[in-house]
Amino acid sequence: MRFASLFLFGCALVSAATTPTDKIIKKLQKIEKVSQDTIPKVNKLTVEDGNRLNEPSGRFQNIFKAFDKIQDVSVEATALVVGLPSPFDTDSSASVRDAFSLLQIAHSDLLSALIDKSSLYSENNAVKAAVIGRVNKVSSEAINTGLGIAILDKSTTADRRVITKLRGSLAKDIQSVRHYYRIPEESQ
Repeated sequence: MRFASLFLFGCALVSAATTPTDKIIKKLQKIEKVSQDTIPKVNKLTVEDGNRLNEPSGRFQNIFKAFDKIQDVSVEATALVVGLPSPFDTDSSASVRDAFSLLQIAHSDLLSALIDKSSLYSENNAVKAAVIGRVNKVSSEAINTGLGIAILDKSTTADRRVITKLRGSLAKDIQSVRHYYRIPEESQ
């Protein structure tokens, strides 16, 4: 009986040690990791992968699954941030800012990898539309708008400037993907 009480006390300490900020940072790190892990998949894309765009086991579907995972985790992280009863304290704000910065770098690298492959699909409007759709839904809406604004709202004044710059940089990368994957007017 005494062992069970000690075990429960230990579990309570472990769960208490996980603060809301820790949970948010873990979610941001997960987005960073999924973004990093997706880059090699993007780098392996070929013209033939564009022809197999909708095949369940195709490379594009694996990349889109990663984007879906990023979106899911972004929504979870946004809910955690929005659910905070008060803004971050100075230390928490700096920690979340740093985690968001690393996420932004990793996700921008993923978007750059997509840009590097865009010439392979210059004639494939289905690929262009699919890529733009995912980038709009995940990178722009889930990360930059939803999560970015939620973090911005809870950050300290000093960190807000940094978050705003990070969001601006990510927005430029999103716009570049849209540019390189745009569908000519006459093809629409």
